[in-house]
Amino acid sequence: MEKYIMQVKKALVVSGRAKKEVLRDLKEIFASAREHGESEEQVIGRLGSPEEFADNINEQMGVSRTECLRLRRRRQITVVSIFAVLALAAGLLSRFSSVPNDAIGYSDSMTSIKIESARLDVPMLLVVIGIAAMAVAVIMTIRYRRGAK
Repeated sequence: MEKYIMQVKKALVVSGRAKKEVLRDLKEIFASAREHGESEEQVIGRLGSPEEFADNINEQMGVSRTECLRLRRRRQITVVSIFAVLALAAGLLSRFSSVPNDAIGYSDSMTSIKIESARLDVPMLLVVIGIAAMAVAVIMTIRYRRGAK
């Protein structure tokens, strides 16, 4: 029963309040059926698969599942794009505003002293992550546009 309810919850695309009401009603359906001697399998057989049940509810409330999935995909693309821009900006800003490798402390002049260390180049890592995220955003956008036609 809990697995069924969680799958319905995942498939519902209605508002938060409506989703809570549907899930509460669904729990009441299972409790009432149990009181009348009906098994969970029988209730599930009557209600249909979680996706069918959720699609029914979504349709009754005037929400198209495909439209919701489209909106969710656009939000994902937006989030990935923002992450890519922020990572690129942070990497490039810290890369070009950093102190030269040959400077000691916060001095502006060069020295002949070399200090070598095997440290991670964080600005470059941020640039690479930003480029990778931008590539993912572009691929997601292309797939979204192809699917929308």
